Amino acid sequence: MKITSQTSIRQISEKPNSGVCCAEISSLFDPVLFRALSDPNRIAILASLSICSGEQSVSQIAELFDLNFSVVSRHLKILRDAQVLNARKNGKEVLYSVNAHKLADVLKRMAVALENCCGGNDACASEKEGAQ
Repeated sequence: MKITSQTSIRQISEKPNSGVCCAEISSLFDPVLFRALSDPNRIAILASLSICSGEQSVSQIAELFDLNFSVVSRHLKILRDAQVLNARKNGKEVLYSVNAHKLADVLKRMAVALENCCGGNDACASEKEGAQ
């Protein structure tokens, strides 16, 4: 299989000789999460909310970053859709906080899966040799 930018994770993990470790990794590589974490503004917002260890409104975040309210709102929606932020309505405001447990859990599971599959694991090394 020739892998291009249009090849999905599912297609890669379903190829012959992909092994158990590839199937586990493919379930962890969520494009929604990676899209959310791929923008420097969203990373800065996430870092700021992590440091504050509390909740902030869209207007507080917009003021902190000197960004337009609608731009911040769009960034927060993308982070919320990726489940790395919690949102709680407080009257007319929506307060955002980091879903630290979820984010840490996904990143830890991803790290473990990568180490098990690609970190010198003999089973994966023989899979790679067999695929060549």
